[in-house]
Amino acid sequence: MEEFFFKGFSKTFLSSKYSYDSPELVEKHSLGQLSEMASLYNHPFSIMLESRMWGSTILPVLVASQLNNPNSIFRILEFGGGACKQFIEIIKATKNQNNIFYHNVELEAYVNFCQPYLEHILKDESLISRIKMTGYIPKYEYFDIVSCTSSLQYVEDWKDVVKSCLTCNPLFFVVINTPFNDKITYSRFQYNLKPLVIPQWVFGIDEFDNFIGKLGYNKVFYSNHQLNYPTLDTPENSTTTFSACIFKKRVLPS
Repeated sequence: MEEFFFKGFSKTFLSSKYSYDSPELVEKHSLGQLSEMASLYNHPFSIMLESRMWGSTILPVLVASQLNNPNSIFRILEFGGGACKQFIEIIKATKNQNNIFYHNVELEAYVNFCQPYLEHILKDESLISRIKMTGYIPKYEYFDIVSCTSSLQYVEDWKDVVKSCLTCNPLFFVVINTPFNDKITYSRFQYNLKPLVIPQWVFGIDEFDNFIGKLGYNKVFYSNHQLNYPTLDTPENSTTTFSACIFKKRVLPS
């Protein structure tokens, strides 16, 4: 089978002249996600874009399952939330409950590009006030859910990012649309963004699970939502898929 999306194999993060904050990629991805976000927001009823391919229903459903008290404030931190599309899916699916707050951590280039468009599209001041975009993970703030959607694979020091996210002490840690392998963690080149070529991790599910477990979280959900890609870089006798995981904080016995 011919190579489709990926090429190369390394146990360390590969070097490339392009990165995820390359101006060409920032503009391409931002405009695409802003268009999707506007379609979601302006649609007369709730819809989930790409839900069959990217697992985008997982976060809204998890949020909805935790909204037990309509008077309590519910806080979501998303690492790599792009143009905040997931927040719009959440508030549409939960009838725009005004107790949901969303903090999106993105590269500064994405924050600077998307922020003016967000305010222009949404126009609703009460809604805009519940969205925050920054280029850093907040410290010493509590969030009910921390989510990483198609983002950890593009970060060289992904373990440090996860540790920083979990200092927010969430009840749930969610990883969505992320390449997992049933053998080892390795890095490869992503070629489907031509002319850009950028590196990404493929995570060994057991290694990833053990690492999160040592930080106090148990895996309670794991699903593959995309078939195996035909590539030249999959280790022998192994399978690589795009997957979603939900980890729940362990409760210590009283």
